[in-house]
Amino acid sequence: LDGPTSNEAPQGGVAFHSLRDYVRGDDLRLVHWKSTARVGTLMVRHNVVPNEPTMMVLLDTSAAPYTDDSFEDAVRVAASLTVAGRTHGFPVELWTTGGERVAAGRGAASADVALDLLAGVLPRADDPGLSALTGMTPGGAGVALGVVTGQPAADQLGAVTTVRQRYSMVSVVQVGERFGRPASPLSGAMVINVRNSDEFAAVWTSRTRR
Repeated sequence: LDGPTSNEAPQGGVAFHSLRDYVRGDDLRLVHWKSTARVGTLMVRHNVVPNEPTMMVLLDTSAAPYTDDSFEDAVRVAASLTVAGRTHGFPVELWTTGGERVAAGRGAASADVALDLLAGVLPRADDPGLSALTGMTPGGAGVALGVVTGQPAADQLGAVTTVRQRYSMVSVVQVGERFGRPASPLSGAMVINVRNSDEFAAVWTSRTRR
């Protein structure tokens, strides 16, 4: 009755799609207790909003692309994108390349869960970095992807190109730029290369006002 649903449709609606494992940020009122008791892990009703655009923010939590300062700037950029999306009414799903995830949602409560995750993230040498994108499945019609990273190797950035067709729009923010280099172009994506989060705010505002 509500229209077609899929795993890629944004969460937070009233259209039931399936049962799935609980992820951080899910509303505990959606827990399906009978299924939880049967399988031994928390299961929630996967309710979606059919045919509504959503946003996926991916923070690169691998160590290689960053200095200590630039990682903190990347975290601030990811937080800004997440809060901005939810402020404008879009469901936003936050991921890290290390596998942490906050379910898509709306409003201050869901934003707080995402910010709590970001407050605790640290770069790790064993994190796969942007190559993890190829194994992620939220992409689909109407999903915009925002990638936040440091200064990764070319093969890591290549993963963005590999998954480009899964998303309606792709933006890549690289922080920690030190030599005045323009951003390397990526086919089908808007790429911004900035020194820090303050510079990102200025550049992003100027581009989105055009």
